[in-house]
Amino acid sequence: MNNIPESISILDNILSTASSVNYRRKSFPDMLTLEALTAFVTESIQHMDSDTLLNLLLRENLIKKSRLDFVLSTPVVRRPFGYSEHIKPLCRVLYSLPLKHAAEHVKSNDAADTIMAIANGRQSYCTSAQSIYELLLSRSLSVSEDQAKILMTNLIRKNETTAAKTVYYTLPTPSEEVTRVAHKAFARDGQTSELNRLDKVSITTRIFAFAENGDLHGALEMYSTLDEPSDRDKQAVLTAYIRNDDLEGALSWVRKTPGMNRRRVYARLLSLFVRRIDVDSAMALDTAMREEGIALTEDHFTQLIKLYAKRRDIEMAERVVRQMIKEGVKPSTETWSALMNAATNANDWRKVVRIYQHISKKYVINTKIVNTLLKAYVMLGSPFEDVLSVIKAMLGMGIRADEVTFALAMQSACDMGRLDTAVYFLEECERWYKNRLIDKPNVVHYTLLIAAMLRVGHMSDAKFWYGKMKEEGVQPDSVTYGVIIASYLSRGGDDNVKIAKLTLSNLLGQDILDARANWMEKSKSKQQTLSNVLKPFIQNYGKRFTPQLAQETFEYMTEVGISVNIENLTMLMDGYRRVGNHAVVNDIWGNMIRIASSTKLAKNGLCLPLSIYIDSLTAQGRLDDLHEAFKIVRENGYGFDAHNWNHLAVGLNRLGDYYLAFSVVERILTVCESKSRRGTYTATYDDEPLDLIEEPTTNETIETEDIPQPNRASIRRSNIAAQAIPPTAPLNVNKEAQQVSNVVRKKLSGFVGFANLPNQVHRKSVRKGFSFTCMVVGESGLGKSTLVNTLFETSLYQPKTLPELGSESASTVGIENISADIEENGVRLKLTVVDTPGFGDFVNNDSSWDPIVTSIESRFDQFLEQENRVNRAKLNDNRVNACIYFIQPTGHSLRQVDIEFMRRLHTKVNLIPVIAKSDTLSEEEVESFKRRILSDIEHHNIQIFKSPVYEQEDEETIQENQEIESKIPFAIVGSTQTIQTPDGRNVRGRSYPWGVVEVDNEEHCDFVKLRQMIIRTHMEELKESTNVLYENYRSEKLLAMGVQQDASVFKEVNPTAKAVEEKALHDAKLSKMEAEMKLVFQQKVQEKEAKLRQSEEELYARHREMKESLEKQRQELEDKRRRLESGRPLTPERGATQSTQKKSRGFLRS
Repeated sequence: MNNIPESISILDNILSTASSVNYRRKSFPDMLTLEALTAFVTESIQHMDSDTLLNLLLRENLIKKSRLDFVLSTPVVRRPFGYSEHIKPLCRVLYSLPLKHAAEHVKSNDAADTIMAIANGRQSYCTSAQSIYELLLSRSLSVSEDQAKILMTNLIRKNETTAAKTVYYTLPTPSEEVTRVAHKAFARDGQTSELNRLDKVSITTRIFAFAENGDLHGALEMYSTLDEPSDRDKQAVLTAYIRNDDLEGALSWVRKTPGMNRRRVYARLLSLFVRRIDVDSAMALDTAMREEGIALTEDHFTQLIKLYAKRRDIEMAERVVRQMIKEGVKPSTETWSALMNAATNANDWRKVVRIYQHISKKYVINTKIVNTLLKAYVMLGSPFEDVLSVIKAMLGMGIRADEVTFALAMQSACDMGRLDTAVYFLEECERWYKNRLIDKPNVVHYTLLIAAMLRVGHMSDAKFWYGKMKEEGVQPDSVTYGVIIASYLSRGGDDNVKIAKLTLSNLLGQDILDARANWMEKSKSKQQTLSNVLKPFIQNYGKRFTPQLAQETFEYMTEVGISVNIENLTMLMDGYRRVGNHAVVNDIWGNMIRIASSTKLAKNGLCLPLSIYIDSLTAQGRLDDLHEAFKIVRENGYGFDAHNWNHLAVGLNRLGDYYLAFSVVERILTVCESKSRRGTYTATYDDEPLDLIEEPTTNETIETEDIPQPNRASIRRSNIAAQAIPPTAPLNVNKEAQQVSNVVRKKLSGFVGFANLPNQVHRKSVRKGFSFTCMVVGESGLGKSTLVNTLFETSLYQPKTLPELGSESASTVGIENISADIEENGVRLKLTVVDTPGFGDFVNNDSSWDPIVTSIESRFDQFLEQENRVNRAKLNDNRVNACIYFIQPTGHSLRQVDIEFMRRLHTKVNLIPVIAKSDTLSEEEVESFKRRILSDIEHHNIQIFKSPVYEQEDEETIQENQEIESKIPFAIVGSTQTIQTPDGRNVRGRSYPWGVVEVDNEEHCDFVKLRQMIIRTHMEELKESTNVLYENYRSEKLLAMGVQQDASVFKEVNPTAKAVEEKALHDAKLSKMEAEMKLVFQQKVQEKEAKLRQSEEELYARHREMKESLEKQRQELEDKRRRLESGRPLTPERGATQSTQKKSRGFLRS
């Protein structure tokens, strides 16, 4: 090979005189031609680099001269016998050539076509061939239609139908043969409308399209037109049954349609069992295939892995891979992607990384693999920037994003609250679809966006995108309606609950057990779709302290065939825990343990139920059962998360076991410290995936910076803590530790009853009733009376009559009390409304607030006087709990009288400013007016009522409070009239020529939020805040009266300042404990390191001794070898020895 031109000349002579081999009506090059080209290529690669060899093949056009491109484009089963073995060394070299690099530099169409021929020859790497094809087209080079058709066929075989259609759209005038290949792509996606636009579509293709779309009627109708249906036609109808989740119909079709290919029948039935997550049926089918002698393929094992991935059972998925390799079936990228998805669903981040690195070493990364990695990022709550960096790296590698990639990016953006970014990704997805690069945005994309909008309270935006989804012809599914129902239920209020129930009744309007509605996904069973719309009711009823209604919903779900699962039982158990019914909580926990022991769940499958059960056990005072619960969960093979350890520490602290509580915290900190010191993960998969699915044992290490780390703070109850903390960690109770505590604990032999104290307080409060005093202040005509009547849905104020002409009006501000006893669902409320007629109605309003201030202070004085009585059995509390101040809708800013009034009263009453008659302003004017009002309030240091913030508040309450606070000052509209809207609804509101203003519609005014704050959520907080204001007034009053107290005996402090001081002391104490624990940990680590060094020295000493012994033995052996080589005996002769002994004896005698 030193003379390349001469070698090429000889090869040209061989190619020009080569003969052909006819096989199946096709002409193939003879063996001599292939052997000559193989010898030339295999020799050349040893004397030149890959780029030079590829350029030589392209320049001399050797691939086409030898007709190797025709051989590569022909499937293996259609080549002459022995061809594949002869060209295997040649293909091995060709497939290692840098095709993509050459595609960036070639200039002729012939060279481009040759590169595509080599790329298409490796059929399993069609995604790489697609990227090369797009690169060539971007450089204005053309590829033959034959190579485009081969690429489309390979892509369809790998289920990359979108990519195949993209290739089809790049052809200017595709032939009929290429169009038929495109028909298969459209049929695979069930796009019957696209097929209707094309000509000469076969009936078989149309049957497949109807089947993939789940249209059983259309598939059967097309099938009936065939005189002699083929096996593919029969299989297509079977697919239609599978897509409709109709197992009985599928089995009936197989029985009455003889001659069907058994392997294909089993494959389709297995896909149905995977969709149903039916392990028993899938295993029975696997056994039947083995008994019938049907060889199991890679797709069969991949389907089983997908089944266990849905069950979040990574151990069984790994076992399937082991069995697959044991039976000689080579895993594909689809197999490894399914295994990585199983690790993702099981929240096993390390295995996700290891599997991905294994794939990247041995396979070509494609879109599906990257999407699985992105799914792991999203499920583990990684920052959006990390997800975006993966997508950028994906595009940088030449891998095209698809609609799943956009959905995952939207999910990450929505989780992080970046709604504008999520909208951008959806719009970008639509643009890609219009350019025919990906499929149309589906229900998943719109549902993600709608759920995110509803989560932050953007109802109008959510309605816009719901309408957009309907306009685009995308049918909302059960997840979409479940999100909408959950949103209405979480907002609270009878009206919202009614809307949620009405939505559900409309969805269940038909016989759900006999028919499948449009909103029921065909890819899921009817039970799964029904569960999606019924689960929000269980969750909401539980949070609203009505577990009986949650129980009724749960029983209804069981009646319609929804299986009992951990998720539904968890929501039901939480509802009973909230009302203190711990007996039912214990029963539900027992059922959960039985289900978890018989059914394999995810590693963190019992984390949330365990936290709820810990709270219940803590409330019951059952310390021993607390330890037993952790033990049972661990024995069943499940892990714990950070919430479990937090609940355990809190529970132990409340039950008086402070030592063990701190030991839990110490153990967690110790484990986290040791993990941060370790800093490396062990190696990933290598050539032996059988053993490496377990924990790797090689010496190769990967720095943690090289592994994409999830954001631990945003992980949603994953099992990361379960992986970090050893199973023996803190529940081995030390008997000596129990003696440290000063609290005497006794184990109860039975149910005592003090766990029902919250129920007793509830009954006492209901029996006693509640009281609330509300003051309304504002000018006449601003709707104070109407608002009060609207708030409490009762007629406290009678309709007013116009004063007669010439009658004199009052010259001062009056104070009027209106009281009424109202009742709702057995709860009685004594409501007192304090009206202030005449305020702000005069020309000179100076000191118009004095009567109001005097009235509030007099009520404080009355309550102070009652407190100082000898007999305080009955205290009449008429203090004003809230003052609703009405602001004129001027749209400018606060008037001087408004500012002065609020300045005089904000230290004596809870001020709630509202904008009266906000329907006279536009939305922009209302927002601008609110900003100016808040600016004036802040400038004059006026304190208005805001909901208090508690440390251990749940996220839903925090979000609810933030929504209410964002509406202050409330823009309200009051009306007690019921009118009919143009769409036929009866609502409370006001009718205008331009439309209807609804009082209870949050898009029209803030009345719902005002009512929610005053009555439904913050009435008790208003009364507690009144106590604080009263205590301040009482202190000032007594000090002004000369009442002094000994500071050494009593010390009055500000409750807020005291809480801050106690928190600072507590933080300092914790910091000191943490420092001490770190010091102890460092000492233990140093001791351990000293022991390890000592052990190391001992090992070195033993090593030296063994080395010296071996050296001595080696010298002895060397001496023996020299004796043997010299012919001398290894031992002295016998006679010589005896004579020596005799001489010795004689010598001794002498």
